[in-house]
Amino acid sequence: MSLIDNGHSLLCPTGSYGYAFGSQHHREWTRTSRARNVPLIAGEGQRLDDPDATTQLLSHDHDDNAVVLRLDMSAAYAGDFRVIRTLVLLREVGLVILDELSGEHPFTLEWNLHTAVACTRQHSTFTLSAGQRDYRLRLESHPQLMPALQQGYGQHGDGESNEEHDIIDSDARQDVSHMTWRL
Repeated sequence: MSLIDNGHSLLCPTGSYGYAFGSQHHREWTRTSRARNVPLIAGEGQRLDDPDATTQLLSHDHDDNAVVLRLDMSAAYAGDFRVIRTLVLLREVGLVILDELSGEHPFTLEWNLHTAVACTRQHSTFTLSAGQRDYRLRLESHPQLMPALQQGYGQHGDGESNEEHDIIDSDARQDVSHMTWRL
């Protein structure tokens, strides 16, 4: 999923493209859901190379002030999970992403979002700064949950190791920020 506003990549898939096709970074990062702004469910992302791993548009509504898309992403995930994503774009206000996830058994969740603009974290809220605008990101369902912020692909901003990225010899652009919430 990508969100571009006034030419700024606020939310963007990350990784190697073009000349780096087939590199380690491309295989172990770019092609995975972790790089794509979609949730990981029970540690797993969306199925790769499966023509049945699709998303269905359930509804599309709009008026002068808002556009609402409701998507069923369930078929993209292995297992008996129901994954409904609603995108609400409010004119002059911003974007609301509502993910409704359910399954027959308890499961872990991980949300990864990526941006190519300046990103800072204050407590549980990220601020993306692009041009004259600031954008705020937070997980409304768990306001006390402390998300992680990492710049590039090697170390967290605080110098701590990030295992998902450390194993990857990256040839991708480093000026991206990775925001992660784990439940």
